[in-house]
Amino acid sequence: MKIITVTLTILMIPLVFNFSKWINHNNHIYVSSEFILEYKNEEVKILENNDLRVFIFNKSCEFKVSNGVPNKSFFYMNSNFFDEKNNPLGLVVVNGKKYSNRINGGAYFYVLNGNPYVSRKCPYYTDYSSQSHLWAISNGYINTSLTKTTHSKEKTYRNIVGQDKEGNIIIIVSKMNGMVTIKDLINEGKHFKMYNAVIFDGGTSVDYKFDNGDYNVSFKSLPNWIGYILGYGNPTTYISVN
Repeated sequence: MKIITVTLTILMIPLVFNFSKWINHNNHIYVSSEFILEYKNEEVKILENNDLRVFIFNKSCEFKVSNGVPNKSFFYMNSNFFDEKNNPLGLVVVNGKKYSNRINGGAYFYVLNGNPYVSRKCPYYTDYSSQSHLWAISNGYINTSLTKTTHSKEKTYRNIVGQDKEGNIIIIVSKMNGMVTIKDLINEGKHFKMYNAVIFDGGTSVDYKFDNGDYNVSFKSLPNWIGYILGYGNPTTYISVN
């Protein structure tokens, strides 16, 4: 019995810590600060400040979309929103096969002929696709209708996937302290020269990992087993880099 109690206590420590952050998240004030280069090679640059982490991937990287967490990728991040039955919302295409239908509006991350794209439009056929109902930046213009909504002003864990004019893919994600608004996130996206950008599922869904054997970093806002117990569900779709 003592062993079980100790084990449960250890398991609950990160939950209590994370929930204390959730309770106080509206008191957190995000102040844009200098991003420090943490890692760099020919494929990616990784920068971070106190709240956010930035991955800048060369457009020549091999991008994919998967159902569930991919096994053989050096980077992955959750993407599509999902419903109460844990079904993805919006288009999902994996290796040319459609697993979920399009929804109206929003924006896409997709791969066609090996090339990654972020756009409000998506071709009928793609190799890989992931859709969100939240478009953030289109041809350099910020979605001000989005930034004025009530939910966009809530401070929570978030992520944004963008593309610059050269075709490179830029991903900005929350760290443990990264309780930010959508406007905070979009402003940083513009700072990193995102020309098109889409916001994927945030809050308790944020889940990403980078590990290429030389450098590793990860963050998951809520463990899967807690998500199941509390009824939050778990991310269904992931963008990855091989």
